[in-house]
Amino acid sequence: MSSPRRLILHRRCCVSAAVLIAAVSLVTTARADPEAAARLDALPCASLDPTTYVDLWRPGQTPYGVPFASWDRSTFDALKARLLGCATPANRQRTLMVLRYLDDPYGPASRVTRQQEDQRSATARNAALVEEIQADLAAVGGEPDLIQRRGRLMRVTTKIDTSRLPTDTQLHLRAELNQQNTALAAAETAQAQARETAERQRRVAEAQASADRQAAAQRRQAEAEAQATAAAEAATRYYQERQARLSPDVVAFLVRNPVLQAPATRPDVVKGLGVLDSMGLTLDACRESFGGFRAEWTEVQRRMGLLQRLLITYYGMTPEDLTQAAQALRTRMREAGLLTSLKADPLALRQTCEGAAIVTATVFDFSG
Repeated sequence: MSSPRRLILHRRCCVSAAVLIAAVSLVTTARADPEAAARLDALPCASLDPTTYVDLWRPGQTPYGVPFASWDRSTFDALKARLLGCATPANRQRTLMVLRYLDDPYGPASRVTRQQEDQRSATARNAALVEEIQADLAAVGGEPDLIQRRGRLMRVTTKIDTSRLPTDTQLHLRAELNQQNTALAAAETAQAQARETAERQRRVAEAQASADRQAAAQRRQAEAEAQATAAAEAATRYYQERQARLSPDVVAFLVRNPVLQAPATRPDVVKGLGVLDSMGLTLDACRESFGGFRAEWTEVQRRMGLLQRLLITYYGMTPEDLTQAAQALRTRMREAGLLTSLKADPLALRQTCEGAAIVTATVFDFSG
């Protein structure tokens, strides 16, 4: 071989060595997984022929005998170190190309690393979500309000349905969820039965109370009717016993006002007599001030006389009792100043006298 050719080969070898030295500098100093590194270190160089390189990194595959999940940057560094160790003068350029491809931003090392990091992030997120869902399920059991518990279980169901958890994990969580739903359904059934029982008991109690009230009302009505019948019978006997001694006008008055046949109505007759007496006194004042009103005053006096005879002959009052009652009425009117105030206001006095007929008409039935 001539000297120039030897020089050229020498230069090529030097360049190749420099390229390999540069390639070695691309290998990081990260420590590979011992088991994966040992497996890669033990690979025969024939299986690392760069001229037959194939991108083998796919989930579920075992590139160079190392499971896909075990590949990270340190594992790729171990592979690159083995490739460098197996480099020969014949395949150095190809080895350099493979090393560059492995370290390319879009090459297997970056892609797999990103996939692994994404997978680890997804695993961490899934673990956090599973922990969150399990905590929710544990807390649901202590919720005393069944409506709130149902709402919380629905939210847990939505979390599971919208998650990207592995199928086995979802099945496990759904098994726990089903247990909670079963327990809740049993509690809801028990609550509904308790409410139904309470409502049934309430209706029974209400029906019993209504029956008791009705029975009490019927008893009161029967007692009232019996008392009314007894009072009416007593009033009839009282009237029959005294009818023969009564004057015809008193008898006619009691016939027109049968309620007064009961002796217990004597206070009502006394009050009616007081009303007529006060109207008589007012009419006296009108006669003195204006003249006239004689017919009204005469009618009031007639009615008063009829009631006085009724009180004496039927109810057994004495003339002294009537005189005392009339004096008491006059005393009250005088102390109240009623007549004095009316006399001081002629218009009011006249209007009072003109209304006397209306007032006295409300005191029993004096027709006939």
